[in-house]
Amino acid sequence: MTHPLDTYPLDFSQSDVQDVRTALINAFDSPDALKDLLRQAGVRTGSINLARAVDYVWTDALAVARKQDKLRVLLSTAARDPNAAAIRPLLDSLVADTPTDSTDTSDAAGSDALAWKVDPADESGLERVIESESTLLDISFLERGLEVAASVCKLVVVHGGRRFHGTGFHIGKGMLLTNHHVLYAKGAPASSVEAWFGYEESFDGGERVHTVVPCDPASIVGRADHDWAVVRASDALPDDARPLPPTGPLPDVLDRVYIVQHPNGEVKKIGMAHNVVTAVTDDVLQYRTDTAGGSSGSPVFDESWRVVGLHHRWVSTTRAGRTEYYNQGRRVDRVVAGLEAEGVGTPWVS
Repeated sequence: MTHPLDTYPLDFSQSDVQDVRTALINAFDSPDALKDLLRQAGVRTGSINLARAVDYVWTDALAVARKQDKLRVLLSTAARDPNAAAIRPLLDSLVADTPTDSTDTSDAAGSDALAWKVDPADESGLERVIESESTLLDISFLERGLEVAASVCKLVVVHGGRRFHGTGFHIGKGMLLTNHHVLYAKGAPASSVEAWFGYEESFDGGERVHTVVPCDPASIVGRADHDWAVVRASDALPDDARPLPPTGPLPDVLDRVYIVQHPNGEVKKIGMAHNVVTAVTDDVLQYRTDTAGGSSGSPVFDESWRVVGLHHRWVSTTRAGRTEYYNQGRRVDRVVAGLEAEGVGTPWVS
């Protein structure tokens, strides 16, 4: 028999589920405390409306945690929190329960949950998450990453007779989004633009055949204030270069972001180390993800491969005499507002 905490979807009519929900509401009754706890447990919060009353938020949070198979991790994390001293015995007893009833005699093929022989909540177990937040991802993360990467291209632009490079991506109807400073120089648009799709290297080091698509310089539109610009391709794009809507949700500090780019004009690469968001302002996102010259105009993705930013430069700050460096992207909602104000519209909407 499946334990109430292991049902999917989570059944809130079960007394155990109701008890744990009530206990968590009482122990973590502020949005900040709840949000911090979810982050520590590795629960992705993009689909949780944290602005609602805390009892509603906890209902959503428990359902999402179960969907992500992190409910027991969440309860274990909550039990270790100093604010949960009063409810720790309840949480410990629930987490310690096995996923299946001891009277269940079904064989492995017929059971609906399998447990590892070491209790995952046991501090002396064989494996553990090293930091406070799990970095484990479904393998489908890689599959989806390759799909969206096909829409990212190297841009070769000509200003004053000189060739420069940057990165762009398809947002719909043959429109490519990049930075203003990639397509403009001293206020004037580029005289020539090419988009190189599939400019990549195979795992054995060989260069793959790529597709060069000419673009129409007369179609260039952009704004310097939020450093965005678009250009329309003159020929058809490769079939796999599907539109990437710049409509992802605003990330939070400590969320992870990933940047598909052409650094230094080289073959396509992904920045996914040191990839923590460090600041979110009214205009920009800052993050530690690596880039290089030529990465300007790259899409910044969240863990669901939604575009949440438009990378445009590095910045630095000095604290206590120490200089720290970050990379920075424009918030996509600011870019979308500019696209609409300049008459470009929303080409990703068919």
